[in-house]
Formats: sequence, C-alpha cells, structure tokens
Amino acid sequence: MNAYKMVDLILGKQKQTFIGNGQKEAKFKTFPLALQQIIRSYCQKGGNLMLSGAYLASDLCDGEKALLEDRQFVENVLKLKFRTSKASVNGNVIVINSPNKYFLKSEISYFDQPNDTSYFVESPDAIEPIGEGGFSICRYAENKISAAVAYSGQNKICAFGFPFETIESQDDRNKLMESVLSFFNSTETK
Repeated sequence: MNAYKMVDLILGKQKQTFIGNGQKEAKFKTFPLALQQIIRSYCQKGGNLMLSGAYLASDLCDGEKALLEDRQFVENVLKLKFRTSKASVNGNVIVINSPNKYFLKSEISYFDQPNDTSYFVESPDAIEPIGEGGFSICRYAENKISAAVAYSGQNKICAFGFPFETIESQDDRNKLMESVLSFFNSTETK
C-alpha cells in the first residue's frame, strides 16, 4: 500500500497580495516556491491531491506578474490549465458524467452572496484538464465552463476552481467528497 494516500489543500480565498506600492514581493501566495517543491515531490511519489479555492490557478497564472515557473507548476504538477477568473456569478455547478464512474451527474450550489453560514465566493476560477488522463468533473451551470478537473496517472488529482467548503448543502459536500475518495481509492487509471 502506498504510504502517500491523500493530501487535501483547501485554499478558500487565499491569493498573493502586493502590499503598498507593489514594489515588494507579494504576500500570501497560494503556492509559494517551497510549497510547490513539497507538492511536486509528493505527487512524484504517487501521492493523491485534492485542492480547491477561488484563486487556485489565477493567482499563479493571471496577470502581468505571473511567472513561467508558476504556470509550469500548475500545468505539469497540478495537471490543470487556467482558463479565466470570475468564471461564474451565480454559484451553481453541475457535476457532469465523466469517464470515471465515481463522479455522477448532479447539481450543487456554493455560497456566492453574503450569508450567515459561510464566507462567499466572489471570483471562482475556470480550470481545464490538461494532458492524457485529465478530465472535467464539474462545469459552471451558467456557461458550461469547466469548474473542476481530475487527473489519473502516476498519482490522482481533483481540483476545484471554487472553495469546496462553500458548497451550501452538507449532503452535497459529503457526496462529492465520497466521489473524490472513491476515485482516489480506485485502481482505474481514468
């Protein structure tokens, strides 16, 4: 049995912020270089990874200060491609039928407005699968842009362009997490 089973990185609204006039290095980057190196090593050893967050890919790939090394990390290690930020405004996601039997079609909603239960998502990322073994598992309902992707190869990855913990229904969170864990525990490569 693989000692590297699963790591869950839930980033929420974390993103790099430039303080003052922007001349200093950004603070609060989603994946600083040291964390990138740890994740890369973990994945190379067969570790499964679930990640979610509103700025999951845009923080590293969008804008004029985006670094080539960061884009390469997103594409080569996280196995996803950044498409756009502000991908949805209504908080509705469709879990689509995928090549993997564990992700079954359903509809879920995440908090997209101020409320008494959870923080809300203002700018979810659209992310696309990349490479052989990658596929979309969720799309934003309003425009069908990919909201979540999975990858199955030497390790397995599930990435959500919105924070997982903002899913409104506890039952929906449980079902989706069950799908992710079943996918990670399966021996299928896709």
